[in-house]
Amino acid sequence: MRHTLFIITLAAALSGATYNTNAQDNSGRTQRRTEMQARQVERMAKELNLDDSQRAKFDPIYKAYLAELAATRNDEARQHGDSREKDPKSLTDEEAAARLATLFDRQEQQLQQQQQRLAIQRKYASELVAVLTPRQLLKVFTPKPQNRQGAGQMRPRQGGGARQGFGGQRGGFGGGEE
Repeated sequence: MRHTLFIITLAAALSGATYNTNAQDNSGRTQRRTEMQARQVERMAKELNLDDSQRAKFDPIYKAYLAELAATRNDEARQHGDSREKDPKSLTDEEAAARLATLFDRQEQQLQQQQQRLAIQRKYASELVAVLTPRQLLKVFTPKPQNRQGAGQMRPRQGGGARQGFGGQRGGFGGGEE
């Protein structure tokens, strides 16, 4: 009996600690997201060379825009599970058909989310047109290329065109004369 009571007490204490940790994680994420959005607003305002009156109008509109876009990304992240459960070669016909249906459903959801993001962009463009010039609007709504190396980006090869082995055109490690 004592052992069972101890286990129940321990389980309750651990679940309370887990709940508290999750609450702290969520508040930390919210704080980081708010700080990141503030940096994005600052960076964009600097890039647009806004004066004080433009800045006063721009900041709240752009913050709301970023928050709405973030909400669509959060919805998207929640909807996608791990689609790599099994190797396609090991699936039965029924499993493959189900996975194909799931793939098409996911693509349809992505299209709907893109349409939602487009609607958000149009909404905020119509609000910002009173504050910004068309060139400035273009900067706001034109995505910047990410400066991350390796994230699916192709880098030009060093040394020019054709692919060479370890040792140059002739292969081998030395690449020199035979």
